[in-house]
Amino acid sequence: EQATEAISILDTKNELKTKLQDISSQLKNGEINKNEYDLILEDINNQFETNNKKLNDIKVEANKKLLQDDLRISNEAISKIRGLSKPKIYKTAEGFLKALNARSKKQYTLDEVKNIDGTVVGKEILINETVAAENNAVTVGSHELLHAIVKSSITGEIRKVKDVDGKTVETDLTVEGAALIKDFLNELSSKEKKIVQKRIDDNYRYNKNKKGEIVSEKAFEQYAEEYLNSYADAAIKNEL
Repeated sequence: EQATEAISILDTKNELKTKLQDISSQLKNGEINKNEYDLILEDINNQFETNNKKLNDIKVEANKKLLQDDLRISNEAISKIRGLSKPKIYKTAEGFLKALNARSKKQYTLDEVKNIDGTVVGKEILINETVAAENNAVTVGSHELLHAIVKSSITGEIRKVKDVDGKTVETDLTVEGAALIKDFLNELSSKEKKIVQKRIDDNYRYNKNKKGEIVSEKAFEQYAEEYLNSYADAAIKNEL
């Protein structure tokens, strides 16, 4: 139904573009005067504005549905991580602002959150649904959201760890963060773990040379956060 309406609106806009060209020619040929041209032009512009608003409304509603689907996927991953709560979705910017200010030391204004589609406060995930839909940020619930959770919840100051060869390397993953990821992995089924581990092995686990050949294995702490992102990506593609 939305697709049919969108096509109809686009057809109308094309007709308006043709009409705009026609009145320009009529003015040039003296078939209409400047006052008549201005009146017709104003009407065409008003119709353009109305149709653009209708198209945007359709886009926002469609994106809201996609966002809900995406959040359902991310909830599966989040539910496996102890201490993290499922995203709280706020239908309006005002509701999002009130929730954010109730949890934050800084008190934000409505203008300051008008472009924020989602944020993480402590271990709570807040989603500004309308802004996310308007900005096409329909994946705010999956890869990027999980990445934000990781960065805000389980990373901290740079520390040194040993890789599998005993070499000292740096990581910003906290001790607690590493334990959380291991808890997450323990919650996965054997099928899920196999699929996620393949993504990790193919993309994150090893240091490789320019030819793509494995040179050495990284420390777990250097790539652990990618387990969450890999899980979300696999879930989105219905691979789990």
